[in-house]
Amino acid sequence: MHIGAPEIIIILVLFFLLFGAKKLPDAASSLAKSLKIFKNEMHSVSEDFQDEAKKRQEKDEDTDRSSGA
Repeated sequence: MHIGAPEIIIILVLFFLLFGAKKLPDAASSLAKSLKIFKNEMHSVSEDFQDEAKKRQEKDEDTDRSSGA
């Protein structure tokens, strides 16, 4: 399901009607800040998962080496 030009125009008109011309830049700025924070948090969570996976892999390799010797 893709959003085409008519749907985007309808969404923009609704935003304009809901927020008005004066509040629309503030709403857009607030949305952009929220998306930036969300993106940073998702990146942080992804790094945490990768670090944890790397630690577990190293631990498993150390266990394999000690049991094989």
